[in-house]
Amino acid sequence: MTEQATQEVQKGQSKVERRFIANFSKVIALFNGDETLFKESKVPNTEVAGIVNELLKEQKEEAVTNFKREIKTLLSKKLLFDKEIKKAEEELKKTKEAKMAEFSQTMENLFKKVEDINEIETSFTKTLKDLETK
Repeated sequence: MTEQATQEVQKGQSKVERRFIANFSKVIALFNGDETLFKESKVPNTEVAGIVNELLKEQKEEAVTNFKREIKTLLSKKLLFDKEIKKAEEELKKTKEAKMAEFSQTMENLFKKVEDINEIETSFTKTLKDLETK
């Protein structure tokens, strides 16, 4: 950007904004290892960039470790979920079987009553026929 364009952009900015942009530019230069950024100090600028890269690497490794831990927890919860669902399905199957057996018994009792009614009618009819023949 030309100096005139930079001045035009800066006219619309507050002192705080200009300071922020200048400092952020230094941070970017620091990441890139720009040796002309600061005066020579006890820690060379290239080493500072290395430290920043090392910190980024550590944060990434920490994020990966946290992700692995969360995935492991998620998988454990999924296994527990599957186990609970299987148990619930087995209980449902047992309940269904018991209710079906109970209902079948009720139907069979009803059928028995129908047979008893038919038997009464058959017996009654037979008795009447026997009486007629005598």
